[in-house]
Amino acid sequence: AIEARKDIVVGTTGWYDRLDEVRKVVESSGIGMVYAANFSIGVQLFYRLARAAAENGLALPALDGYRRILSREPNDRDALRGAGVAAAAAQRYEDARRYLTRYFALGPADDYEAAFVLGEALSSLGQKGAAAASYTRALKAIDAASKPSFQMRLVRANILQRLGRAQEALAAFEALRAERPNDRDLRADMVTALMQNKSYDDAQRVLKSP
Repeated sequence: AIEARKDIVVGTTGWYDRLDEVRKVVESSGIGMVYAANFSIGVQLFYRLARAAAENGLALPALDGYRRILSREPNDRDALRGAGVAAAAAQRYEDARRYLTRYFALGPADDYEAAFVLGEALSSLGQKGAAAASYTRALKAIDAASKPSFQMRLVRANILQRLGRAQEALAAFEALRAERPNDRDLRADMVTALMQNKSYDDAQRVLKSP
């Protein structure tokens, strides 16, 4: 490419230890170069397979797909996130904890969904203090959003419940229910919260509502 004076796109790996050397050669030659491991056809194929598996509720195939990506690119944040979420869905909570902890260690901490899933994994492992910290991280990310979506507000209500802020959680659930009275996921989460608070009559009321 340098001899032909052509710009180049590189999708291979295994040469990053010589990145500074390559950068100097490219800059001195005057050509353009774009590089990224995810241009690899193999990695992109695994991404498509993993995402398709996750979207169809196939957590273990999705987890396997993301693991294959990570075997090539251990610090791929998208793959770490995907693997963590898939592992949690498959109830492999230690794997979820490991992947998502690594995910947050490599970048910003404003991903409320990943923080919530990490909190769920930590809670399932009995690490209540660490779980609370992760839930709090998720809550801060949601509260920082200028226009939180319905899904974000639903996650927020669940987080408040998990943090022991029962009255705030129920108020949040009621506000969401007024907005979408027929939302099944919302109803299920609200009933669960009411039963955890031993508000059985209210839980029955929500279950029987049209």
